Amino acid sequence: MERIEEYYPHALLQRFGDTVAAAGKQAVAAVEDVIGRLDALDPEMLDTPVAPGKWTALEVVDHLQRVTELYVHGLARVRRGQEPFRTEKGFIAEDGGLVVNLPEVEPGDGLTLEGVTVTLRRSTLRLIEAAAAAEAEGLKDAVVNMNPFFGELTPLGSVQMAALHARHHIRRHLARAS
Repeated sequence: MERIEEYYPHALLQRFGDTVAAAGKQAVAAVEDVIGRLDALDPEMLDTPVAPGKWTALEVVDHLQRVTELYVHGLARVRRGQEPFRTEKGFIAEDGGLVVNLPEVEPGDGLTLEGVTVTLRRSTLRLIEAAAAAEAEGLKDAVVNMNPFFGELTPLGSVQMAALHARHHIRRHLARAS
């Protein structure tokens, strides 16, 4: 795997809205698209890898939720006066996939359709609320998270990233499964 050299431009994130409220709507819409795709799958497909060597559809959604919770955690840290959660630059796999070596975002075990959908919706709303609160506290321009592919993220950038991340996994993994 090759480590990325330069972070991706933030212009890719900006298309998901220029306010937390607008980006939040995009993130919620992306999450609902993910959930709609899961609901459309035959039940046995939920636990089948979306492609050889890849996660199952339930694992993809659990991963989305875990990354979103990581962003919520980063926001909380900065709101308490601590440093943001920082990650190293990510990697690009031979198949062009983006790879991060963070155990915190690896899917868990015993996943259910209801469980992953409830937690993804909940964590997305928590992120939007935390970003809005951080901005209200004067942290609009503060770095609250460090993304392995986009670098430093503000509260708004964290919500934009949640929308982009969900759309990325729809294109890369869930579109194949449906």
